[in-house]
Amino acid sequence: MKNHLRLLAFTAAASALLPATAIAAPVTVTLRIEGPTSTIFEGPVTTDVRTFKFAADNPSSAAVDESQPQVCDGTAANGGTSTSPVPTAGAAVAAALEGGLAATGTWFGGFGPGFDSVGSTDVTYDVATGRYLAEYEDWDYGTAGICAQPVKDGSQVLLAYASGSEQLLKLAVDPATLKPGQTGTATVTDGMTDTAVAGAIVDGRTTGADGKVQIGPFTSTGPRILKAEKPGAIRSNGGQVCVTDGADGACGTVKPIAAPNVTQSATISSTGCQSFGDDGRCGTPDDMPPLVRLGNVTSKTYTRATAPRELKGQAGNFKNGTDFIADPSGIKDVKLRITRYFGSKCWTFDGESEKFTALKGSCGTGKGKFFSVGNKAGWSYLLPAKLKAGKYRIEAFAVDGKGNSDKVRRWNKNHVVFRVK
Repeated sequence: MKNHLRLLAFTAAASALLPATAIAAPVTVTLRIEGPTSTIFEGPVTTDVRTFKFAADNPSSAAVDESQPQVCDGTAANGGTSTSPVPTAGAAVAAALEGGLAATGTWFGGFGPGFDSVGSTDVTYDVATGRYLAEYEDWDYGTAGICAQPVKDGSQVLLAYASGSEQLLKLAVDPATLKPGQTGTATVTDGMTDTAVAGAIVDGRTTGADGKVQIGPFTSTGPRILKAEKPGAIRSNGGQVCVTDGADGACGTVKPIAAPNVTQSATISSTGCQSFGDDGRCGTPDDMPPLVRLGNVTSKTYTRATAPRELKGQAGNFKNGTDFIADPSGIKDVKLRITRYFGSKCWTFDGESEKFTALKGSCGTGKGKFFSVGNKAGWSYLLPAKLKAGKYRIEAFAVDGKGNSDKVRRWNKNHVVFRVK
């Protein structure tokens, strides 16, 4: 415990602190947590001034209840020098914990948190190696403590299981988008000195003296995250490369599809009956699938206060893809799929339990569950609680009385991606 306390004894004079402000506005930082063998968390986190607490009390610590909120605002209470509360590296971690990440540890009064576990990963202090969950801010070793260290928009916050003496790997990938069969270049440098790192492994290949190595060619499309690793060094940030031919639906591209019959113009018969020709009206066969339109959510960034809790929309036929016309056979079912992404983790909304449940494996599109929200053309669904911070994908489709359905994704119609901060 003495060694642990010594490692957590922060030197405020050595910290690079930001000027205090009268009103501390929210900031968005990149938070990364590297465990002994893998990345635990990596992604953008938006935070303001907030308290810090662990998932549970530490019974071996009698001083405080670690499950209760503690001050973490860069002021003297945490060994900081800010004269007013400001967002800190610890606040960014606290925001991630509130978003679903779990952590246990000990709160050291006047110093801040010492971690025992993050997620299911053990990060307790190792007496033999001197390793613990060390802090780094903007590619520099931190000595102030995460609750004393202010952050600003764009700050890089890293907690890594290390002793503080290791080389800090930094990865850059160029270009960020590749065509199938095309190659690119990964460059590995020392994040503290910006010098090239030889002998680092990226996607199974080793960097040369210039720190560079070829990546690809890749045959499968879509995004992939590359990492640089080297014995005795801290694992790098993730370098994303996305593979697409430009028209395959990957990496934000649009895959061309044949115009469905549901968008054809309606015709009016001599009797005045209006039909698309395959919608079941005027004696025509009913082969037209109903479409769903999400009515009150768009691809934008919301706050937790402004993010829609009640989802609404319409299901039926749409003349030229715009004007709503009721499906003559009625709507049998409307289904939604809601997926939440936060850092490297993802969850799907379970309609039966009305809770978000963790998805195993990769967080690729299409892995979550669809659930029914009823059989009304003007449908709505009230979520059980406000949405937490993260990136969300909502997809919808409907089945009409004849069994017709259409699951083709149409951006900002039946398929919406948005963020909540």
